[in-house]
Amino acid sequence: MSFDYPTRAKTTLILLIGLVVVSDIYVAVDREIFNMTTDPSYDIDVRQKRLELIQQRLPRRGFIGYLGDKSNVFENPSVQREYYIVQYILSPLIIAHTASFPVVLGNFYDIESQLRLPKRAGLVLITDFGNGVKLFRGHQGRLASE
Repeated sequence: MSFDYPTRAKTTLILLIGLVVVSDIYVAVDREIFNMTTDPSYDIDVRQKRLELIQQRLPRRGFIGYLGDKSNVFENPSVQREYYIVQYILSPLIIAHTASFPVVLGNFYDIESQLRLPKRAGLVLITDFGNGVKLFRGHQGRLASE
């Protein structure tokens, strides 16, 4: 078998395309791109009902802080998705992923996090709405309704 230039070029091209395809599949699976779950916990309507009470208590416009189960929202795709869904539900209110605002929304699923993280951030509980949804006062903040 002769391994002339056209054969080497075709072999190299096939191997390169194969490597790109395998790499893309690995990245897609690793990043959960294909995670199209039908779990109702990912449903926006469920989250909207969960945030209904706190939505009535928050100002209509402005900025508030956000504190969730993980300190870095971009570590985990499901935590990032939760943060973006909360932003969507509470819009036009702007949600910043920091506890350094006068008013901070706590959105927790993990019991340990809802006890530890607000204390570490120096937040004072205003109202516990249940289901891990809490409203905090941070850094001498006041709610518009107070």
